[in-house]
Amino acid sequence: MKNPTYLTKNRFSIYYFQYSYTDKVGRRKLIRKSLKTRNPKEALEQARYLWLQMKKIHKKYFSDSEIYGKAMSLLARYEEYQKKSFSEVEPFLDEIDDEDNDLLTRAINQKLEEIPKNNTESKEHYFELLTNLISHKDSNKSLNSVPSENNPLMSECVQGWLTHKKTSVKDSTYTSYTQHIDIFENITNEIMGGDYRVRMLSEKVIREFESLLKRLPANRNSRYHQKLKVKELIELKVPKIAAKTYHGHINTTIDFLTWLELQGYIDNTKLKTILQSSKKSIPKKSASHRVDFSDEDLKNLFSFVAYRNGSFRRASLYWVPLIALFSGARLGEICQLTVSDIRDVDGTPCIDINEDDEGKSIKSAESSKRLFPIHKTLLDLDFLGYVEEIKKKKQTRLFPFEQRDLNMRFHYAQKQISNYISKCGIISTQNHTKTFHSFRHTVRTRLVDLNIEERTIDGIVGHSSNERSIGMKVYTHSTMMKQKIEAMNKLQYPIEFNLIRQWRFCKFKELELDIL
Repeated sequence: MKNPTYLTKNRFSIYYFQYSYTDKVGRRKLIRKSLKTRNPKEALEQARYLWLQMKKIHKKYFSDSEIYGKAMSLLARYEEYQKKSFSEVEPFLDEIDDEDNDLLTRAINQKLEEIPKNNTESKEHYFELLTNLISHKDSNKSLNSVPSENNPLMSECVQGWLTHKKTSVKDSTYTSYTQHIDIFENITNEIMGGDYRVRMLSEKVIREFESLLKRLPANRNSRYHQKLKVKELIELKVPKIAAKTYHGHINTTIDFLTWLELQGYIDNTKLKTILQSSKKSIPKKSASHRVDFSDEDLKNLFSFVAYRNGSFRRASLYWVPLIALFSGARLGEICQLTVSDIRDVDGTPCIDINEDDEGKSIKSAESSKRLFPIHKTLLDLDFLGYVEEIKKKKQTRLFPFEQRDLNMRFHYAQKQISNYISKCGIISTQNHTKTFHSFRHTVRTRLVDLNIEERTIDGIVGHSSNERSIGMKVYTHSTMMKQKIEAMNKLQYPIEFNLIRQWRFCKFKELELDIL
């Protein structure tokens, strides 16, 4: 044809190729594509090629214009839902029958043939549509063939996993698991539109979960946020979840998916692979290095006005730093001490770090459980007198007013002591931080400088010793008390402890002990 109908040009004399068809309701539809040329000969050559291609595609995929129109209408709806979320595209795919599914597949394949080879972005888009369509179809077949006992609701799986974890982890770890899996369940329920069967957990759901998780607010438990849906939370202009917290959530989810596999509920190992790879996209911030307290730091800490005038309002704020200074014990280990943990061993007053009572927790059963002598400075400050006072009040715990938070940590004491350290002018840098844990570093460094044997130091601060052989670990039960006493007697600091106000004249005696 000299002037074919499939070739036209716009008001700028640029040629266009056009191809018309009729949709299922009899409306004429027109496909137009710019040929990007004003040369009639070149335009005619391109248009003829495109017309032959369209005829070839039309003949290959659709023999009827009405069917073609219906297929394109289905594809348009599919693409629109796909842009929104899984919870909207899934019902659409559920409602179409096998015939429409076939039409949709053919429409996508036609689109793939129409796209130029160099347009990789468009090709990837339609490949994803086709992959998800096939995956959904296969998933439905699989779901229909699986008995309900092997395909329980996700809520039932979550409860089963938590029950399993309850018997194998510490209370603090279990609390973290509970918080993490609640977030996973809430996000996926919102994606799926409610509780769902475990075998409906697909790669697409996991990808969307991961995408939403990283955009959650850091303070998502605020009372202002609790009633908001996940997709409302991520729109808030507030600081987002920290990298460390994100990694904790991902690790918990991977553990949960592993359990689902072991139970035979899922067999898609790609779900974990997706989450493992997502961790690389949000690397953890390089951890700052916690360092020892200097002599000047220690002087500032224990000569500050609160120790001089006894203005501490909590017994823990007075005693916990002092005990840590002469033991390197962790804050949680000290705050959970009971009266019975202060005991005499062959005439030597000692502190026993253990988890013998309900509610106690130590880092490692092998190394953290230990017995060490009470330093002479603590005895001079009448620490044993404080213990006797607590006994008279018929209290079990040495610091009865210190309670654990939901994460099983002594958050109040931690916060108050951190604030105290800051008030004393102790400065941390970006790479070197000084916190309560610095007491632990300080004690170990001082004992090393005194040439104390490493296994003796480990026995005091509660580290796993590299010098202990298997025989010593399994068969030797010595407390090494003699060596520990010698080490403690050498541990000294350039601090005027005689200027510290004794506990009986401190504010906390009136506010805590006198009302017990």
